[in-house]
Amino acid sequence: MNKFKCIVFDLDGTLIDSIPKLFEVYKKILRNYGYIGNKKEFELLNGPKLDQIINLLKKKYKLKPSIKKLKKEYNDEIEKKYQTKIGLNKGVIELLEFLKKNGYVIGIVTSSSKKNTNSVLLANNILNYFSFFVNGNEVKLSKPHSQIYKICIKRSGFKKNEILVLEDSKNGYISAKNAGLTCKKTTQFKSIQEWLSKNNISPQHEIIKTNSCKITIKSSKHRFSPQIQKKIDKTWSTLQKNRVVKLSNDKVLVIKSISITKQVSYILGEFVDYKNVITNKINSKINLNFKQIGVSGIILFKNNNSYYTIFAKRNKNTTEYPNFLELVPSGHINEKLNPEKNLNFNLNLTNEFIEETGLNSKIIKKISFLCIIKDKKNCVTDICSIIELNSNKKFILRNFKSSEYSKPLFVPISLLPKFIEKNHNNIVPTSIGILDSILGKKI
Repeated sequence: MNKFKCIVFDLDGTLIDSIPKLFEVYKKILRNYGYIGNKKEFELLNGPKLDQIINLLKKKYKLKPSIKKLKKEYNDEIEKKYQTKIGLNKGVIELLEFLKKNGYVIGIVTSSSKKNTNSVLLANNILNYFSFFVNGNEVKLSKPHSQIYKICIKRSGFKKNEILVLEDSKNGYISAKNAGLTCKKTTQFKSIQEWLSKNNISPQHEIIKTNSCKITIKSSKHRFSPQIQKKIDKTWSTLQKNRVVKLSNDKVLVIKSISITKQVSYILGEFVDYKNVITNKINSKINLNFKQIGVSGIILFKNNNSYYTIFAKRNKNTTEYPNFLELVPSGHINEKLNPEKNLNFNLNLTNEFIEETGLNSKIIKKISFLCIIKDKKNCVTDICSIIELNSNKKFILRNFKSSEYSKPLFVPISLLPKFIEKNHNNIVPTSIGILDSILGKKI
């Protein structure tokens, strides 16, 4: 499980590059009364809400207008700045997309008013990323007091240790820490994303390590009620209608049971229509409970005394993980290739190798069982193997032909850790699992 499930952003200076604009407002207000502002004092005012800022300035500079008048004057200047384009800090969109993709709840805690907050978020088209807000006009004591973050904890619905706060100011940092929250004082969002990827993302795969695998096929026929069948047909029809390349309703293998005895994985499976499997994924209300099983491999070949493997980017029209990087080959287990009761998954993997690379199976030197990997996100279990080739980069590149993938990407085994770190969020979970397993073996 993720340690942090909720990420909370400060607004001014953290999400948006508003600090220079607010500094201009601060200097203008003091200038109107014959005083010159300074950066050091302004930084102390980064965090408190407007009421407190006005009180501090009026008391220190003995300003004659009433609190009410000064507040209106200051607020009018702030609103003018917010009505102009205030841009986002570098890396904000990328981090928000990453958080959304990985299921985090995202909130904002800010001393700014609700009106100004909504205005700037709408202007930058990011309002929809956020699930909850806590604004300065909701508290009596603002940052560095902990009150605003205590409200945040209640509103988020999460425990303290499940919330990570991102702040840019000392006052904001102290406020979050005093509320018992973990806070990072930074606007280096790329490093935050990398840190979360390494330390906080639950693996989207599960590895089952045994010495071998045996699959037995059980014949069965599924009969659905008219209502369920109608939903299946409607979902399939809608899916096909929206596709440039139509899907084939082949019989594919699903798991009935899996057990392990003496380091051997025993899988009992049955073949069902692919449209039943894909409908089960798309329409969770139908709940057919079909868990597909397929094959995946990692190609290994030697080129100039170094071992390489092959990645390729999945076609944008693929049903699952479009434009993701994947180890080649990977695919369904098709009934047409498996007339026998005991299934030969190496035969299926070899067929996928030919279809997805255009290469001749004669260059395959050896196929060795590696492990079983469950893709928890896509509910697919793959029998994974190592495919050793008698070939080289030049030959493979010249003969590689695929309608499912882009051109092959050759990655040296020695550089796989760096490759994974750089591309982790764009690699299919099963491939990540294979890499986790293979890097534990000597090549």
